[in-house]
Amino acid sequence: AYPNPAENILNIASSVHRLERVVIYNMLGQEVLDQNMNANNAQLDVSDFASGTYLMRISINGIEGNFRFLKK
Repeated sequence: AYPNPAENILNIASSVHRLERVVIYNMLGQEVLDQNMNANNAQLDVSDFASGTYLMRISINGIEGNFRFLKK
């Protein structure tokens, strides 16, 4: 996922498998975005998010990974 920190758009790329789902949570554990996907690349609009740290759960090929990103 890039750029990190993100200002308006957060890009997510998978070179081999398709992205299935992205869920983003704020630091209070509240879900702020849940998006199903079927692509190797995605652009997420984070322009309405408050500045701070967010946790992101990405599902690719049935496997989930957790990532952190900063919103400017």
